[in-house]
Amino acid sequence: MSGLAQERERLIGHAEALAPVMRAKDSDVSNDVFKGLFALPGLSRREKGFVKIFPRAESHLLVLNEILSHRVAVTCGIPSPYTFPIAVPRCLVEKQSRVIDTYDPDGNECILGVGSLDGNPGQISQKVNAKHVIPQLMSWRYVAAAAAFDELIGNGDRHLGNLLRTGPSEFVLIDQERMVFERNWLASGLDGLQDQRCDSNILATTVSEGPDELLRRRMMNCAQSLMSETLFAPAEHDLAFAQVIGVEGRVLEFFDYLNERKRGLPFLMQWHLEKGDLFRTSTA
Repeated sequence: MSGLAQERERLIGHAEALAPVMRAKDSDVSNDVFKGLFALPGLSRREKGFVKIFPRAESHLLVLNEILSHRVAVTCGIPSPYTFPIAVPRCLVEKQSRVIDTYDPDGNECILGVGSLDGNPGQISQKVNAKHVIPQLMSWRYVAAAAAFDELIGNGDRHLGNLLRTGPSEFVLIDQERMVFERNWLASGLDGLQDQRCDSNILATTVSEGPDELLRRRMMNCAQSLMSETLFAPAEHDLAFAQVIGVEGRVLEFFDYLNERKRGLPFLMQWHLEKGDLFRTSTA
């Protein structure tokens, strides 16, 4: 086995058996989701979990976004499912996928996707898709930190459908592939985004518009803590994977960008609080 092949095996998991969970339908749902069995990177062991594949033109960007957002979440102290790149043999998904149509029909290559251990797929309670669970979400002990996290990474795609409820007032954040304001930052870079507000930060908006003053203060405290106490840096295997796909320099730029953006995070969160004050005044 060549050195490059060994490095890929160390860094990238391998799907072995998959069943569809969600198929791409339109421009709003641009990925296929499967559950099944896979070997973890390094062939260390087999696990059951979830696999997502994306359209070919976006696959490197979106897989990388999922991996890096996992790293940032862990650094922020937010529980995050182990997330890693995974090779998906075409034969496992070609009859069950719509995304497969974006790949060369005559190709035999594996598709690069992202795997995650969100817990045993059969044990996940449910996707959050009903407004009656919002009080439970606001009682989640990490909700203030998650709001600051979404602001930091520029995640404008948070909604009830990309939260998993794992128990009473217990949740898991998923689907951060549209971070950095849904831009292709690998192509366009990160200049000018350090101070940009994430206007559609739904968690910050919900906290800010709610009646819980203590929760509002906790959100600001989380932002202050990230600014003053946290240094963001890639893990060795994040950089090694970036090198394999030819974007190591961009990943280093991303973490420099985060460390610059965090300096203004309290001011960005304050904007949400002021907007929430206006909302509560107008509805009083």
